[in-house]
Amino acid sequence: MQIILTTPEELKRIISETFSQDLIDKAFSGARKPLPALSEPLQTIASLSKELGVSRVTINAWMKAGELPYIRIGRRVYFQRSAILEAGKKKKGAGK
Repeated sequence: MQIILTTPEELKRIISETFSQDLIDKAFSGARKPLPALSEPLQTIASLSKELGVSRVTINAWMKAGELPYIRIGRRVYFQRSAILEAGKKKKGAGK
C-alpha cells in the first residue's frame, strides 16, 4: 500500500480526469440539503400532543392533511412551536 499526499486542488484534478463529469454530477445530485438554522428548540410528536391536549393519532392526521407544518430528520418528525402557532392562526382566520 502506498500513501500519497496531495492538495485539494490536485485531488480534484485527479478525480475529474478519472471520472466523467456526468458521473460526478449524478453521484452528488442526491446530496442532502443542509437543515435551516433554527432559532428555537424542536418539539417531538409526544411533547406537541401533550401541549395541545390531543392524541398522537390526531397529530399524525393533521400532518397527513397538511394542516400541521413539520420537519423530518431521518425517520423522526419534529415541530417548531412558532410554525405551529402560525398555522393555528391561519386556520382560525380561514374558518371565519
